[in-house]
Amino acid sequence: MDEVVDTTTQPDPSTDLLALATTRFKQTYEAHRADFEFCAEVQTFISGDQWPQGIRRAREAMDRPCLTLDHLNQYVRHVVNTGLMQSRDVRVLAMSGEADEKVGEILAGMIRQITQTSTSKVAYETGLRHACQTGFGYWRVKVIPIPKTELMEITIRKIKDPRMVLMDPFCEYPDGRDAHYCFVMSKLTATEFKEQYPEAAEAGCKSWHSMDTSQMLPWIGEGSVVVAEYYYLDKDGIMKD
Repeated sequence: MDEVVDTTTQPDPSTDLLALATTRFKQTYEAHRADFEFCAEVQTFISGDQWPQGIRRAREAMDRPCLTLDHLNQYVRHVVNTGLMQSRDVRVLAMSGEADEKVGEILAGMIRQITQTSTSKVAYETGLRHACQTGFGYWRVKVIPIPKTELMEITIRKIKDPRMVLMDPFCEYPDGRDAHYCFVMSKLTATEFKEQYPEAAEAGCKSWHSMDTSQMLPWIGEGSVVVAEYYYLDKDGIMKD
């Protein structure tokens, strides 16, 4: 009797994961598109470019000045400075019978050390300023390698552009604590992308902002590559990336 060989191909989990991530990326961007467009207008306006383009061109053609009196940034600075003056402390509480308060104090001390060594105040200030100006802002916790060693360290980093974060549009809490997925993007030059991700560059991987015929992130300039970090919860509620 001839042996029957199963020639069906098994689905590639990585392919399914990438397809789901691509679908979520497009869906999330469309949900936040209006906020991102408004964010660009606000950043331009608050930076001092407040004259309508038609009037500006007409005045420039007649060599007339376009004066702008800044009455907005003083209120932004007031809110940001007030927020930075508020004292922040990390507390780790024992929430179960097996938890130890001494261990909690040690963990809290380690977290305070991380916030001090990573100059977290810069990240807090940037996120708060973006929130005041555009309505949303972020900072992140990131694990980075220690130079000239094989060790890693936890740091708190600012996010320069709040539009480089795509949060689950279906989460209800304003801080995103109930989000099921999130994209954190970084903009690199083509040279930096080849140096940091040589295998992806050789495979011809596309930038996340140009996966469609039209650019999904119009504020990304030509020649730049967007790398997206994809964080999601699996079916068991465990965070993965």
